[in-house]
Amino acid sequence: MGDTPRIVAKLSNPSANKRFDACEELRVMPALPEEARLALQAAVNDPDHLVADAATRALRMHTGTPTSPAPAVPDVTPPIGPSVLALALAGLLITLASACILCAGSLR
Repeated sequence: MGDTPRIVAKLSNPSANKRFDACEELRVMPALPEEARLALQAAVNDPDHLVADAATRALRMHTGTPTSPAPAVPDVTPPIGPSVLALALAGLLITLASACILCAGSLR
């Protein structure tokens, strides 16, 4: 844990590689001190997406939850009832019949 201040300081390094390495070092620590957790929460918004992803993974490793809940995706699939299936089948049959008529006409 004595290295924590040094690792947290790397999260402010101009090099994205150093910031990424710091996130990975914090991720594998057995316990995450409060100062490191706060620094990782800030790093989740890093302009480099790899650093932001590494910070998110590190936080998840120690908290077991994502940093913010994923938005719920509404179910927008309309229910398919017998009438919808019948209309779809009728449309398919009309398309096939039209194709057959066109093919037969081109064979003459």
